[in-house]
Order: sequence, then structure tokens, then C-alpha cells
Amino acid sequence: MFRWVVRIVWLALGAVVAIWVYEGLTSVDQRESLVPFLSGNPETGIIFVGVAWGLISMLLSAVGLGRGGAGGGRALRTRVAMGEVIEIQRTGVTINDVPQYDVYLEVAPRDGDRFVAYLRGLFDPFTVTGVQPGAMVPVRYDPSHRDRVEMAAEGDAR
Repeated sequence: MFRWVVRIVWLALGAVVAIWVYEGLTSVDQRESLVPFLSGNPETGIIFVGVAWGLISMLLSAVGLGRGGAGGGRALRTRVAMGEVIEIQRTGVTINDVPQYDVYLEVAPRDGDRFVAYLRGLFDPFTVTGVQPGAMVPVRYDPSHRDRVEMAAEGDAR
């Protein structure tokens, strides 16, 4: 409930800032603003609104309340496990001469059943030699969304 109240206040303050910017860009007489407390001396009101909006934005990003979904955010719920490469296929896309691959893995978490997942990523020719069928690679996964994983750093595999 608190999360929704903070979001609504943040959106309302953002709307006030957007109205103020719109009125300034379209040369509307700001002494007769659409927002009543910005009429007369708009600089004082918009400073308070802007500061409050900025502080709430920092709060939302620091605490993680701005992330969508019921779980809060992916970074807070990920786990690390080892995955065995089952298959690797090129997608046909290259970015800066680095090919993109779809890698299918069988992930073996410590506290659950094995599952099959995939990751899509750019692998240079030197990296792709270590990501061949049968190779074990550390991956990050979200327990509630096991179909997709991402590569983890070597030091993350505990």
C-alpha cells in the first residue's frame, strides 16, 4: 500500500513539473497557471515541487520501489547456479562484428530440481570456445522465472 501511495505522489508531482514545463515552452501566461499554487510567483512553488519529486525519485531508486512487478525487481531475487551447455546456436545477428548466440542450458540449482533455460548474448570467438556443449558455466536466474538466465561472473559461483 505504501508503495502505491509513494508512486501516486511521485506521478502527481511529475505531472505538475510537466505542466510547468509545457506552459513555459508554449509561452502561456504563467500568472494564470493550470496548477493553482503555481499562479502568481511560480518559481517558489516549482522549486518545492521539483525538490520533492527529485527526493522521491532517489528514494524509489534506492529502495527499489520503482521497479515493476510483484516481486520488486530481478536483481534482488536472483540466485547463482551452474549450468551445463546443451546447445549453442547463432541467431544471425552481429553487433560490431561480434555474433549473437542462443545458448540452451540445463541449470542445476543447489536447492531444487534441474531445469532447462536459455540465454541470448554476444560472444566473441575467444569466449564462444568456452561455451560449447558439455561446458559448465555459472549463471544467474530468478527462481520465479526460470526460463531465462544470464551469465554470472566466475567468482559468483559458490
